[in-house]
Amino acid sequence: KDLAYRPSEEARSMFETIDHIYNLTNTILNSVKGEPNVFTAEQPIYTFEELRKMTLENIKMASDLAKAGKENEMDGYKVIFQRENGSSEWPFWNMLNGPISDAIYHTGQLVTFRRTTGNPKNPNVSVLRGRLRE
Repeated sequence: KDLAYRPSEEARSMFETIDHIYNLTNTILNSVKGEPNVFTAEQPIYTFEELRKMTLENIKMASDLAKAGKENEMDGYKVIFQRENGSSEWPFWNMLNGPISDAIYHTGQLVTFRRTTGNPKNPNVSVLRGRLRE
């Protein structure tokens, strides 16, 4: 019920929003790895469980790689998009106000969607600490 929820006919469903967040985390990870984001290939269809796992793994890998980098290495991180009609390259700053901010925005949408479907997040979740309050 939650994954199928769509606030309007034109809007993404909760599942489609989760898939979008996963793709944003691919962009984030590829930037830290120095790899392009290729949009010429057909994208596979994943289950909710697969998307959740891969999204969390992408965030963890990107974080670990960024932490392991040298002090000024972020200056060299680029966001590279490769499409059939060419490619574009952006500095890492655009990652902060682009895919990272977009993923956070959509995470808030998911919280709202869950409230709407009667399945709100656990009130004992501490967003600051990333764990359940005791």
